[in-house]
Amino acid sequence: MPILQQYLAKILSYLNWNELNSARAVSKQWLQLVSSDPNLQSSLGVITITKNVNDVFKVFNGSLSVWTQFRLNSNTVFDLTQPIQSEFWWKHGATMQYLEIRNSKLSKG
Repeated sequence: MPILQQYLAKILSYLNWNELNSARAVSKQWLQLVSSDPNLQSSLGVITITKNVNDVFKVFNGSLSVWTQFRLNSNTVFDLTQPIQSEFWWKHGATMQYLEIRNSKLSKG
């Protein structure tokens, strides 16, 4: 990471969740920085799913915690007729505060 981006990431690390989420909208460069820097991502508390969605959904379905912020960046077709996906949306959908879906398709089944 270039020096200027390292300083910017350090400055952005002092922002709270709402401020950091707003900072993502400033420019494509800031969006990329916030989306790729692990420290900033953990500040957002966003769970990024890039692997096989069904395998990851199984883990969240079995969790006692209810998660509220997700970024799904996977070349996946979301199909609510699949039991694993349906269970995930029923468990987390009502309390979800942030959802970003990229490179995916939605299907009715």
